[in-house]
Amino acid sequence: MHRRAVLAGSGAALALWAGGAPAQAAETVHELAIAAGVLPAGQRLQRAVKGDRLRWRITSDTAGELHLHAYRLAVAVQPGRIAELAFTANASGRFRASWHPAGATNTDRHDAPLLVLEVQPR
Repeated sequence: MHRRAVLAGSGAALALWAGGAPAQAAETVHELAIAAGVLPAGQRLQRAVKGDRLRWRITSDTAGELHLHAYRLAVAVQPGRIAELAFTANASGRFRASWHPAGATNTDRHDAPLLVLEVQPR
């Protein structure tokens, strides 16, 4: 799994409040590479803490749509392009994300999840 953190701010690498807390939480970027409708095993569980800012950079060998259920987020993905889904993990729990290939007629049916987002309380 490829992970990198991107810090938001201008000038300084990390802006601090008087209390020493970050002025703005770091954004964690996850690279997700879908092949034949599945993710590599190391990308199927994504972890975060409530309040974290996440950005998923998604590639796929086929067109489709990724849905992050409970968060009610979706992103269309085209082969050869990077699709991005940026959000704040504002609810704790385990949340399924599903992959729907382009042209699928029954997008209400969900078998095994593409991935699970596990958000721990702060």
